[in-house]
Amino acid sequence: MKLAWSACTEACDNRLDYIVLFASRLSCKPHCSPGRKIAWGRNAALPDSLFAFSASPFEGVAERLNWLGAQCKADSYCNALVAAGVKEETIKAWSVDPQVKIAADGKKVSIFDALEDMDAKVCMDKLKALQALQ
Repeated sequence: MKLAWSACTEACDNRLDYIVLFASRLSCKPHCSPGRKIAWGRNAALPDSLFAFSASPFEGVAERLNWLGAQCKADSYCNALVAAGVKEETIKAWSVDPQVKIAADGKKVSIFDALEDMDAKVCMDKLKALQALQ
């Protein structure tokens, strides 16, 4: 079953920065990435059979880059962002959730918050627009 990113987030009860779901409860494949033995921080006691659910396609890229040590060239969405004109340096810098300008007046918010609940194409377009504002 394929769901839009927004449908995945609307189906979840708990609205955290990222949402951890048990595989038996909801599967938003291909958007959700299978859990791996990694440092889960505050969720270290959770079992291995879980999904880490990102709040946006970009946050998913950031998690793969930061948590799993993935390279942009090996990540399909990261590659698509670069092909669309988002600089790889921007992707790397924004993967740690900095405050970015979201309007010409200089207003800033977290990049993850600015992209939350967006589907892949909308998120990509927003990233290009935000990159132009910086």
